[in-house]
Amino acid sequence: MGTPSHESKGASVKAWLDIMADDVHCYPLAAGAPTAEFTAPISSKKDFERYFRGLLDDWEMIHYTTDQFVAEGDRVAVLGSALLAG
Repeated sequence: MGTPSHESKGASVKAWLDIMADDVHCYPLAAGAPTAEFTAPISSKKDFERYFRGLLDDWEMIHYTTDQFVAEGDRVAVLGSALLAG
């Protein structure tokens, strides 16, 4: 299994899906806004793959920083920032 890293700039969709729970839930801030439909709420690995493909099709990750992981029970939130070009 590959590991998401700064070197790949997050572009390994399979690596992310491999470490993700099957019943993943995520709520991107853009929430499926026009021209960013791929950011619709996520409730499965298939949805997350759609999200990643949408990012990879139109955007380039320049850099990302993970500042904090917050874990409570079976939930994890990742706080950080990213610089994208598109």
